[in-house]
Amino acid sequence: MHKTGNGKWRRIFAPLYVMKEEKLYCIWIVFVCFFGLMNIWAGLLLWQFDSIVKSLREGIVYTYSISICAPFLAEVFVRQIVNKRAKEKPVFVSYQIASASINVIWILILTFLWLGELRGAIWPQVLCGTFSSFFAFYMYCVAQMERHKELLGEFDDHEYKSGHASGTIIEDVRTEMKT
Repeated sequence: MHKTGNGKWRRIFAPLYVMKEEKLYCIWIVFVCFFGLMNIWAGLLLWQFDSIVKSLREGIVYTYSISICAPFLAEVFVRQIVNKRAKEKPVFVSYQIASASINVIWILILTFLWLGELRGAIWPQVLCGTFSSFFAFYMYCVAQMERHKELLGEFDDHEYKSGHASGTIIEDVRTEMKT
């Protein structure tokens, strides 16, 4: 089946469709950004701009970014083991694995930025913090996809199941080899 460019974009943004059913998920990003950057918000509220600058020079937004992205790796790893033990077959594994792979690369980039010369640079931290917040929210939505199978059925991993797409081709080849 040939996928159009529009179909690929729909597939990439599919995890965000869970918000159609559960708008309450948006609260996740509010809580994470508010409590994750509490020292910056407190500095603004108390008019202690020196403490904000000091925190930014230490690379606080890089560590915030790493801390909101890292838990997803553990969640994916643990979920795969638990599903295997329970002999369950989740239908959105490709989203979890792809997001986790990108996440590993992103965390390594953030780590090198924090260790390098850009540690105290404000704009790279703001950009990384913004991207990390939205990426972490995307990963949160990926984690919620299993709860919304009815809504997201067209985006499941059906092409990886036997009897579909490449599975059919493999079965055809096996049949031909037997005859």
